[in-house]
Amino acid sequence: MALHVISIIVICILAILFTFLPYFPGGYDHLAVMISGIIQITSFISLLLVPIGVLWLIYEKVQRKKVKDGSKKSGSFAIAALVVLTLIVIVSSFAAIGGIGNFRGSLTLGISIPAIFVYITVKTIIPQIKKMRNPNALKPSIIPYYMVIIPLAVVIFRSTLIVPAVDYSTNYAIEQSSVVIQDLEEYYSEYGQYPVSLQGLWKDYDTNVMGIEKYYYEPNGKAYNLFFEQLSSDLFAREIVMYNKLDEHIIRSHPSFIFSLTPEEFESYRGYFVELDLPKPHWKYFLFD
Repeated sequence: MALHVISIIVICILAILFTFLPYFPGGYDHLAVMISGIIQITSFISLLLVPIGVLWLIYEKVQRKKVKDGSKKSGSFAIAALVVLTLIVIVSSFAAIGGIGNFRGSLTLGISIPAIFVYITVKTIIPQIKKMRNPNALKPSIIPYYMVIIPLAVVIFRSTLIVPAVDYSTNYAIEQSSVVIQDLEEYYSEYGQYPVSLQGLWKDYDTNVMGIEKYYYEPNGKAYNLFFEQLSSDLFAREIVMYNKLDEHIIRSHPSFIFSLTPEEFESYRGYFVELDLPKPHWKYFLFD
């Protein structure tokens, strides 16, 4: 039993750690972003395991001795859990292949997830279910504890801490941007205009956040827009954080709007559904569908 307690704790810690990894300081890590997004999405689906696990525990504790064919009943709970796990794997695979928001997917990861699951199912899960359905297998199962504790722990930690984590990474990336802002202002002081582009082969200005790849820059009127994208707490939205010292922020959901919309139409439709000021002066964030 002690070994299972340790296993549950380790799994919870790893799942929570990988959930928040993109919001930690460090070099950009595409795999960390994808794994975090997958865990966040599937953690809510995994809540379907909780009622199955609870019913299974109730049965093991109360009804097992009263039911003549008790072991087969445990096998039924295990099959229901396997169906939910299959759903989680399918969603994980599609998310891994398709990517999350603007964060590109990984075909290798998308194929590896179901392949590993099939192997574990054939080698371990199915034989265990067969043992449970054996009338002589009366030993209570430890599996329901995994099904109840792990999903609840991950979802509770994620729901409680995800907004502070996103705020932390946002503020950290904003602080790191002071270097590029200072260089831009010094350039303006010397030449009377801002550079046309900061595009280059090497990344001289790093966000130093594991889930934020880089800063984007574009001239805008008499100033410029400096922005970055990070994994939002709303997994169905794309979050853009932008700086404009004149508070003339412009962000488009599609660059073709420059050509297809009149200035009046462009002013009335930008594509985002949330626009909010951040505590840092001249910084805003936008949420896109």
